[in-house]
Amino acid sequence: MKYLFLFYMYLISTSFSCYDEFESDGSERNKILGQIKNQNDQPLAAIPITLLGYMSESIDSKIMQHGITDDYGRFSFIFSGSNAKYYVAFLNSKKIKTNAVIRAEYAEKTILFGPEKLSNFQIDLTEYGNLDEGVPLELSCTNNLSGFYYFIEIKTKSVLELSDILWKSKYTQIKVYCDSLNSVIVPKNSKLALAYMVNSVYNYDTLTIKDTPVKYILKN
Repeated sequence: MKYLFLFYMYLISTSFSCYDEFESDGSERNKILGQIKNQNDQPLAAIPITLLGYMSESIDSKIMQHGITDDYGRFSFIFSGSNAKYYVAFLNSKKIKTNAVIRAEYAEKTILFGPEKLSNFQIDLTEYGNLDEGVPLELSCTNNLSGFYYFIEIKTKSVLELSDILWKSKYTQIKVYCDSLNSVIVPKNSKLALAYMVNSVYNYDTLTIKDTPVKYILKN
């Protein structure tokens, strides 16, 4: 009984323990590089790329590096060594850098990988860098209440997981304000899944995307 009590107290203490804080070592030793192309293998210039490091899914991330591809679709960024548990590269996305200028004719892509994918302190994403042609998915609400918003999770084929990471966002998560126009570029000729919560109940839906913009109204 004594040992059972001690084990119980251990579980309580660990459940309230703090997460490790994100720390960079300032070494600037790691490199992410690659080339971004379209489905016809033509290089894509001016594609924004943002790399984030995560301690866990529930903790805020840290931007490790941000930039754009050159005229030949190539990019190469140096970023600091850290205690990050995994990294996420966002291609052609405004999700993190909201002022990024995207190529609206192409869908965004998300690539997840762990530190073990850094071979000799670098990772080449060229083989994963082809972007699908995209169309806008416009999201709106049945009301236009000022300041009211939803968190929407959108699952598309443009999320790649290179490591075994238990990250619920095989989804693109966006914040939809009901008093403004909200859109995300999704792959043409594809299917996607939507998930969002209303009154503590999750709503799920699937959409077939063709080659024209799609309007979707969120249910209250």
